[in-house]
Amino acid sequence: MLAPRLRHRIDFERMVKTRNTSTGAMTESWVPLASKEPAEITPLSGSELLAAAAGQSKATDRIVVRKGVAFTTKDRIVHDGTPYNIVAAIPDPTLRRHVTVLAERGVRNG
Repeated sequence: MLAPRLRHRIDFERMVKTRNTSTGAMTESWVPLASKEPAEITPLSGSELLAAAAGQSKATDRIVVRKGVAFTTKDRIVHDGTPYNIVAAIPDPTLRRHVTVLAERGVRNG
């Protein structure tokens, strides 16, 4: 994998739940898992959805990152303020130096 292809900088975030000590209410927030990771983002497809009588769109992207960040499909990726929901992570079958992530943006937004 050539370094010039990894021209985007992305952040990985993880959802954490914390309990408010005074009210006992649970609060969800995204916390940084890794930041400024080099990546290559390639749009794959886009589709229109009709959900709850409101038009929404979603796009599927392929994001290639170097191996090293321990993330799951419950985490998300943020690039230039746009959140990407991780759908699947496919490791490199040959050299095991990078991971290809299939991600969606536009529907849940984290």
